[in-house]
Amino acid sequence: MSSSFGGQVPVDPNDPYVRDIGEWAVNEHNKQSGDSLKFLEVVSGSKQLVSGDMYELVLLVDVGANHHRKYKAKVWEQPWVKPPRKLESFHVLLQE
Repeated sequence: MSSSFGGQVPVDPNDPYVRDIGEWAVNEHNKQSGDSLKFLEVVSGSKQLVSGDMYELVLLVDVGANHHRKYKAKVWEQPWVKPPRKLESFHVLLQE
C-alpha cells in the first residue's frame, strides 16, 4: 500500500501488522499507566505518512470482567529510530 506524504489512507483492521500495532499500543498504555487492559481487535484505522507512519486506530479492549470498550490510539512508527514506535495518545471513546 502506498501513501502520499501527509495524506491519510485506511488500513485493513485484519492485517496482522496492523493488529500487532494495536496490541502494542494497549501494552504500552498498560506499562505507562499501570492499567491491565486486554487487546481484543482493531475495529478501524488509518495511517498517515509523516516522517514515518502515524497510525490512528480504533481498538476494542477488554477493561475487565469481560466488559469491552473502544479506545482510540495514535502510534508513530519510525523504523530507523530507537525505539521505533511511540504511543502519541490513547483514550477511551464515548459509547454510542
